[in-house]
Amino acid sequence: MLNVRFGWADPFDSSRRQLILAPDWEHKIKAETKRQGDSPPTTLREKLIMALLDELRAGNVTCAETLRQATARVAGQQGLDILT
Repeated sequence: MLNVRFGWADPFDSSRRQLILAPDWEHKIKAETKRQGDSPPTTLREKLIMALLDELRAGNVTCAETLRQATARVAGQQGLDILT
């Protein structure tokens, strides 16, 4: 009701949906960095997500097993090990 009354954005508008949500603390850090006039660095989490989305777009992920393999491969490129 308040959204309509004050002309705020509709929280259920599908055009406002995000594929992946970042944690609140990450948004706060980025906002503070922008306020200081700097450009926020790309986090490791964002790098991993972007690389996995590239794998999906390339058609390399077709099931849960290939997703696990792609995750291990992408994480390995960043110097991380996936514990299962």
